[in-house]
Amino acid sequence: MNHYDVLGVRADTTAAALRAAYRQRARAAHPDRPGGSAASMRAVNEAWHTLSDPARRAAYDQSLRDAAAASAPRAQPATAARPRTHATDSSSVDDRAPIPEFDDAGRVFAASPRLRLLKTLTVAGSALLMLLALAYAWAFYHSP
Repeated sequence: MNHYDVLGVRADTTAAALRAAYRQRARAAHPDRPGGSAASMRAVNEAWHTLSDPARRAAYDQSLRDAAAASAPRAQPATAARPRTHATDSSSVDDRAPIPEFDDAGRVFAASPRLRLLKTLTVAGSALLMLLALAYAWAFYHSP
């Protein structure tokens, strides 16, 4: 199953239609929703990551065309040619950006640890301010 199938779009779809399809599939595949799972969400995010960037999408489309051409039956040459060997670097680094994560409302937020810490501190600070306000109100109403 290719990325277009995961998002349920055709290969010639526009960027706006691709985004709408991604948002719809992300809502349906979210692990917190009934019928959603982490694996399906990961597949949707990977498809979006590849198809949302024009350069990655062009490279992906080319790889699909190459795979289709390679799987097409070809006539065998009369003389067997030596197979080509390619030097591959097995220590290649995965330079993809992190896959986005979603909050409870289905909005994308950054997965950086600093932003998570900031969010935690903001929630903790809000709770502390509420406690101080309650303590002040209690002291004000119970003072003689």
